[in-house]
Amino acid sequence: METLQHLAQQQPELTLDHFVEVANGLLPQFLPDTTAGSRGQEAVNPRLVRHYTTQGLLDKPLKQGREARYIYRHLLQLLVLRRLLAEGYSVSSMHQLIGGQPDDALEKILQGGAQLTVETTNPALTFLAEIRDRPTATPDSTFDPGSQSGPSF
Repeated sequence: METLQHLAQQQPELTLDHFVEVANGLLPQFLPDTTAGSRGQEAVNPRLVRHYTTQGLLDKPLKQGREARYIYRHLLQLLVLRRLLAEGYSVSSMHQLIGGQPDDALEKILQGGAQLTVETTNPALTFLAEIRDRPTATPDSTFDPGSQSGPSF
């Protein structure tokens, strides 16, 4: 965490290759201890960073001439994204979890000090969850099936 705090204080602008190098150096500190090869555990490369940016999971980089520059915020977003992927969150839920979050909230997520909740956007799944969570009805104790008059055939 000290290296990350040092980067926060310096606020360097990193080229894409240097950004990837720094991110890969920091990732092992923030990923959960799981078997290698699981989602989020593999190394980051420039193409993946560009993909995440295109998907809106990372802010667009700063431009210096024709070259992209990445700052501390981009690093936080990438580290949080990779951590959540390693923990089993889906990429589709990432927009809710990290989109528009301030740096301090991203730091808390990265350190595991934030409670994350994901709401489903599929109305059918929401409806089914509501049915599942409804209290079960108990039969009315005053119900007497013999007293019911119904049609006789």
